[in-house]
Amino acid sequence: MANITAKLTQTQKIISANVKANDEISITQYRVSPSSFQIQDMADVDSSEPENGAMLQYNPDTEKYEARNHLQNAALIINGGNF
Repeated sequence: MANITAKLTQTQKIISANVKANDEISITQYRVSPSSFQIQDMADVDSSEPENGAMLQYNPDTEKYEARNHLQNAALIINGGNF
């Protein structure tokens, strides 16, 4: 199999490709401009209803981080340290 090198430019915030079942894709370099990056651009973050003061909390049911003001989880431990 021949190696193919390509340069992709993202213009619509979507990059797509057709890949056969046994093909492999190797990304050797990926750059994000900090000035244009927004947290809602990440695939595993649901920030559709952000509120002032919200924090990201992982939801295993949706397999996404969600912006929440009310953190309710029995496994959540917040340790503020020793003073």
